[in-house]
Amino acid sequence: MPFLVRLGYDSEPRIADWMAKRIEVLYKLAISENYDLYMGESERQCLPANQSTLHESPKLFYQQRFERHWGILGLPTCYDLYALAYLPKDNSLIRQKVESIVTYILHLAFQDTPGGYIWNPQLHRPYAAGRVFLACLPRVGELEKLVLFLEMLAQFDSGRVSDWFQWGMTLLDSFSTEHGTYCFPRKYLSEKHSYYLYAGMHMGLGEVPRDSRALELESTFRMARIKKLIE
Repeated sequence: MPFLVRLGYDSEPRIADWMAKRIEVLYKLAISENYDLYMGESERQCLPANQSTLHESPKLFYQQRFERHWGILGLPTCYDLYALAYLPKDNSLIRQKVESIVTYILHLAFQDTPGGYIWNPQLHRPYAAGRVFLACLPRVGELEKLVLFLEMLAQFDSGRVSDWFQWGMTLLDSFSTEHGTYCFPRKYLSEKHSYYLYAGMHMGLGEVPRDSRALELESTFRMARIKKLIE
């Protein structure tokens, strides 16, 4: 769905309906300001007693109360953040709801989540849904995703004023050259086959060969794009 939005199919009826419902699910969560995400001891009784590993403390299960939308966990995911970043910005009501969702995402209580599992009572089994699945910003050891997430947050008013965005832009600015261009570390613009976009592994722009000159061109383009978005 997020890629169809990015390609400009957001007004196609089925996609528009899906996105409208998804935004409502996330907006309700955002305005509740509820960051109590995990099952308590009593709630964990729904887990099978004969599977002791599911009851170990490191396995955190999201509460069953989270509304699901077409089977998707009712918490903001990396897919949601990408789709919201590239929605048209001409509807003020939708933009207000989206900004509320992004504000919820940026809260430290959400960003500090260790990730967890979704329990499917119908199939009687858990599904992993860690931080990489949620809309969690890259940490210091995950800088391959830095430019990707800066480009997404630059699309939101709340994103642009966030501490994380300011930190990231300061870091990128440190890679300016004496010629007024930029040259990021190579891992910031990785391009690897059979890897996920959300891991920051498809940041190349098609330059061949991807030598130091190509890296400078791509870095300068990415920085110019982000700065254009925040004008």
